Amino acid sequence: MLKHLSIENYLLIGSLELDFPKGLIIITGETGAGKSVLLGALQLLLGGKAESGMIKERDKNCIVEGLFQFEMPIEVKWQDGSTTQESELIIRRVLSASGRSRAFVNDEPATQQMLLELSGKMVDVHTQHQQLLLGNEAFQMSILDNFAGSVQLLEEYRALHNSYKNALQRLKEAESKARNSISENEYKSFVLERLIEANLQEGELAAIEQEQKELANAEEIKSALYRAAALMESEEFSINRNLREAAAGISKLTGYIPALGQLAERIESCRIECKDIAEELESNAERVEINPQRLEAVEERIGQIYDLLHKYDCSGEAQLIAYREELRSQLAEREAGEEEIARMRLEAEELSKAERQKAKELGEARQKAIMRLSEELQAMVRSLGMPKALFQAKLSALAELGENGGESIAFLFSANGSPAPGALAKVASGGELSRIMLCLKALLAQYTGMPTLIFDEIDTGVSGSVAEKMGRMIDRMGQMMQVIAITHLPQIASKGAMHLLVYKENLPDGAKTGIRTLKSEERVLEIARMLSGEELTPAAIENAKELLGTKQTKEIDDNKQTI
Repeated sequence: MLKHLSIENYLLIGSLELDFPKGLIIITGETGAGKSVLLGALQLLLGGKAESGMIKERDKNCIVEGLFQFEMPIEVKWQDGSTTQESELIIRRVLSASGRSRAFVNDEPATQQMLLELSGKMVDVHTQHQQLLLGNEAFQMSILDNFAGSVQLLEEYRALHNSYKNALQRLKEAESKARNSISENEYKSFVLERLIEANLQEGELAAIEQEQKELANAEEIKSALYRAAALMESEEFSINRNLREAAAGISKLTGYIPALGQLAERIESCRIECKDIAEELESNAERVEINPQRLEAVEERIGQIYDLLHKYDCSGEAQLIAYREELRSQLAEREAGEEEIARMRLEAEELSKAERQKAKELGEARQKAIMRLSEELQAMVRSLGMPKALFQAKLSALAELGENGGESIAFLFSANGSPAPGALAKVASGGELSRIMLCLKALLAQYTGMPTLIFDEIDTGVSGSVAEKMGRMIDRMGQMMQVIAITHLPQIASKGAMHLLVYKENLPDGAKTGIRTLKSEERVLEIARMLSGEELTPAAIENAKELLGTKQTKEIDDNKQTI
C-alpha cells in the first residue's frame, strides 16, 4: 500500500507531504482544483512519461517520492540482474529543467521500465479513459486470466509462443539462404569434383614441363650424348688412351725431375675423370627415351593444368590446390548447415508442440472460469441498479495460436434482459460502463492481491441510489485493500475513513493547489457542498449527516498545507 507521498515543484504543487492509511481514502474538490495534478504526480512516480513542462519553478528540480509497504513481499528485479523480495520500497523520481529524468528504488538507480514493472504489482490506477478498454479484446482477456488465476500460464505460453516465432523465423531465414545458394553450391561441387579428379600435386607442373622438354627433344639429346661419348673414346682418337700414354711417359722422367711425378698424377686424374664422363654420357644416352605416347600424355596433362589455372584465375598449382581445399571446406560447411537446418526444424517442432500444449492448458483454465466470471459479474452489475442486466463472457477458438493463446474473447451485455446481448462497448451507456468497470475492479481485487487501487471518477454517468450502491461496493473493497477514490458524488465521498480536500488558491505569485484532511464537521460541510453547490442549505447539511451516518471519520491534524 501507499504509505507516504512527497511532491515538490510539480505543476501547481510547490511542496506536499501526505500520509495514507489503510482502507478507503476519499479525495474531492471542485473542478479545476487540481485533483488530476495529484494523480499525475503519482503516475509519474509509477513510471509515467516525464516532461520538462511538469516543473513549476524552472530553477529547481521536480521530485516525487513515495513509500510503499506490503504485507506480502513483492519481487524486485534490479539493474544488475539480481532479484530480491522486498516488504518496503521507497521510489523517487527526479525531473530536471532540461527534461532529464532519473529514478531510484531504495536509493538504487532504476529505469522507467523497472518502475512500470513494479507499478503493475503495487498500484492499479483506473482513469476515465480506461472504460474505453472494455471493448478491447486484450483487456477483456486479461480480466479473465486474472479471474481464472491463469496469468502465470499466460506468461509461460507467451514465452513459448515468442520462442517458437523466433525459432521459426531463424529456420525460414536459414532455409531461404540455403535455397538461394543451391546453384552456387552446385557449381562449387562441380569445380571441387573437377579439381579432385585432376589430383594436382604441388611442384608437379615444373616437373612435367621439364619432362616434356626432354621427351620433345629426345632424339637430339640422345644423339648429342652418344656423339660426346664417342669423342671421348673413339678408335681413331681416344682421350683416355692418350692421357694414359702421356701419364706413363711423364712418370719415366721422375727419376730425373722428381717434381714431374705430381704432374703425372694430375694427368692420371684427368684420365680417370674423362673415363667417368664418357661412361656417364653413354649411360644418360641410354636412359633417354624416345616415347611419343608419353610425350602426348605429358603435353595433355600440362594443357589440363594450364586450363584449370586459366579457368579459375590461379597463378600456379599451389593456388589451385588451396582453392580446392577452400571449396572442400565450404561444402563441408554447407553440409553442416543442412544439419543445422535439420536441428532448427526439430527445435521449432518441439517448441510448437510445447506451445500447443501450454495453449491447451491455458484454454482449459479459461473455460473453467468463464462461466463463473459471467455469473459473478452479472450478479454484481444487477446489484447496481440494473436488475435485468445480462452479462456474458464468450470464448471462441482461433484458427491459429496468437499472442494471447488459442481463443478470442467477447464481453456481451444487455441492460434490459434482451436474450441477444450485444458487444459491451457498443450497447452500454457511459453510466453502465462505469458500473461494469467498478464491478470488474471489485471482482479482480479478490484475485490479484493488488495492494492499492486508485479510482479517478469511476462514478461518471451515475447518480442517486446507484451512486450509493457503488459507494458501498467501493467501501467493501477498502476493507480488503487500500482504495483511493477521486469522486464528485457525495454518495461515494461519504464512505471511507479519510477524506482529503483538494483546493486551488489564487495568490499574488500565481495559482497554487492545496490539500488538507477534513475533520468530521468539515467533512459534513464538504459533502453538503457536493449536494447543493456553493450555497449550503440546512437540508443539504442534514442530508450530508445522513449520508455519513455513524461512520467515524479519522481525526487527523488538519493544518492547512499550502502546496
